[in-house]
Amino acid sequence: MPGDKAPEKTEPRLNRRVVLLGSAAAVQLPLLEPALAQEPRSQLAQDPRQPHYRETVHIRTFYDRSRF
Repeated sequence: MPGDKAPEKTEPRLNRRVVLLGSAAAVQLPLLEPALAQEPRSQLAQDPRQPHYRETVHIRTFYDRSRF
């Protein structure tokens, strides 16, 4: 009939997307504190002009063997 309207669909309060997003966030929360407690690697070298590359023994050996 022309006067009848279709019932409006209401969205559920919880859907799969919200549950997955919430569970993904909740799983990572216990890992946040230990990650923030560690010192960043950038603070290991105090002088910013100092190179971060370290030439170790096995790197020196590789350089010696690869020379012509």
